[in-house]
Amino acid sequence: MAMAAEVQGLSERARELAPTINGLIQTRDNFAEQQIQVLAATLLEILHRKGFAYVEQVKPRFVGTMPCNIHYEMLDPLNVHVLLDLISGKGFDPSLPKGLAQEIGPNDEGHAIRMKNCELVARSGGLLSKIDAEELRIGACGASHTTSMLRLVDAAVGETIPSVAGCERISHNGYVSKSRVLERCPSLAQPVADGILYTIIRWQICAECPLLMETLSEAQNAEHDTFRKDTTWQTMLNIHGKAKRLNAQTAEDWARVLIIVCRGHDQEFAQSAAHLCAFVQAYSGGDKPVFLRELDGYAKTLQSRRELPHVFFGTSRACAFPRLACTSSAW
Repeated sequence: MAMAAEVQGLSERARELAPTINGLIQTRDNFAEQQIQVLAATLLEILHRKGFAYVEQVKPRFVGTMPCNIHYEMLDPLNVHVLLDLISGKGFDPSLPKGLAQEIGPNDEGHAIRMKNCELVARSGGLLSKIDAEELRIGACGASHTTSMLRLVDAAVGETIPSVAGCERISHNGYVSKSRVLERCPSLAQPVADGILYTIIRWQICAECPLLMETLSEAQNAEHDTFRKDTTWQTMLNIHGKAKRLNAQTAEDWARVLIIVCRGHDQEFAQSAAHLCAFVQAYSGGDKPVFLRELDGYAKTLQSRRELPHVFFGTSRACAFPRLACTSSAW
């Protein structure tokens, strides 16, 4: 009874706070007034102060990935292996991962999060460790690749998870090896066993503010460090998401999309983004965007990838075989 009353109390307080949170989120594209990291910091300060955010160390097996992470692509299985190879050589610094997650609640959204995580593992081609969906307590949109990496190491006993090209130092007979990883990087033993710290957002406020975690995830993506950056496809999915949110129809609308996407980046990125923006406008595949997701999914099945100059995508608008042009970029 006491727990039910507490949940009901949180739900009522969430409904009272939601107009403030949703109002702030609506300003996220108003770049003359506010940068996304500043907005995220403001939101988190309010959530902590109002009791809708807290910090807790959570074991990897209890942590999934939020569907909104990385422009709704969740994560890249190959990058999980690349990250593991990188960290196993340099050592694990527990102060670096900025864990951010949402509680997985006992509602329809919670069920959807669990199912999306099962789908993510299923389409990874064996590169991600299996999960027990019912065990998941939170879904990460910050340190999501680190979390998946820790879960992968813990599961890498025997021939369970195939290794990828270039990661032979952490594998044995073609499979990721937990013993080899921990022998090479003893500092991973503790986070593999006990997990990392996460700032966790209560599910009640997320239910009332459907764009909250997407906004916080976007802020996390804007802070990419040397461990991860967006692929070409992820950047184009990001462009598509911005265009959809702004209902871009005219040339002026798409110019606004480009300004939004280039926030916080240098001139070189802006030039590249202009080519990618033109490609998305011509070939995204509609509202979903089916074509971009199909190509991104194909690229994730490859163990070796090479990037073409982004100017190629701007000129490929006139190409008679855009699919060939796209798949070649991931070869």
